[in-house]
Formats: sequence, C-alpha cells, structure tokens
Amino acid sequence: HADFKVTGRVTDEQGQPLSGVRVVTPSMTMKWHDSFSEYRQTNPLRDTVYTSEDGTFVSRPGGVPTDSVYVHMKFEDPSERPAYESDSVTVGFARGDLKGGDGHWYRGATEKKIEVTLKRKNK
Repeated sequence: HADFKVTGRVTDEQGQPLSGVRVVTPSMTMKWHDSFSEYRQTNPLRDTVYTSEDGTFVSRPGGVPTDSVYVHMKFEDPSERPAYESDSVTVGFARGDLKGGDGHWYRGATEKKIEVTLKRKNK
C-alpha cells in the first residue's frame, strides 16, 4: 500500500488556530483507466483525527495507488453548541506524486499540505 498523508492547519477568519476541530475522512475515491474506459471506486473510511492546540492535524488514509486518488475531508466544530460552520475539502493525489516506491506502482509515499479557514456562525 502507498502512504497518502494530508497535513494542514485549521484557523478562524482572523488566522487564529482552532484546536479540537474534528477532521473526518469519510471516504476516498480512486480513479483509473485503460484504453477503453475510466473506472471510479469510492471506499468508505470513517477516519477521524482532531486538530492540536496550534490548529494542525495529520491524516493518513491508506490506499492502493491508482491513476488518481481523492481524499474527501470534513472539518467540524464538535462542541455541543458549535461556534463555527463546518467545511469540506477534497484533496487530490496523482500517481506521479508517489516517491520512494522502488519502481513498484503500488508503493511509495506522498504528502499534501492544506489550510482550512472555518467561518464563525451567525448568532
């Protein structure tokens, strides 16, 4: 399997880090094609991590590399009375992003860094 890693930081609209934000990876979509057709498969993951005090997080959804991989992520304020709106992001990886696979198509590692800004809810 390949090591797909998404790292990032979640902040508010003033750029202040948000700790304790729930980062859910509900699914991963893999696409590949041959000379006749394009194929797509979406697999449920239900992977969850939380942001640290400085708003950072690391998510490592495992997977088999195909022509392209899309990691679907949700960012949620888990408090009883959420102060921030939820947001969603899709992070894309291409087969060429994988490094260190020793020439094997199914090995390697890649990392994408993202920044997410959550908007405060209107009262």
